Amino acid sequence: MVPELRVVIRRWGLDAGPPLTRAEIALQLQVSAEWVRQLENSALAKLRNDEGIAQAYRDHQSAQ
Repeated sequence: MVPELRVVIRRWGLDAGPPLTRAEIALQLQVSAEWVRQLENSALAKLRNDEGIAQAYRDHQSAQ
């Protein structure tokens, strides 16, 4: 699994577990909390710029 994906899943609790702090994720992955922060920011930037995500958001907004 891509490290960015691992970070996002654990950070936001998307694996049916509780959301974890960057420090907790860093311990699990055996990296620094700063590296976790960088991975999280990179992943969120990719999601922000993904047209499929943007379209899903627009669809969700129009359905309300």
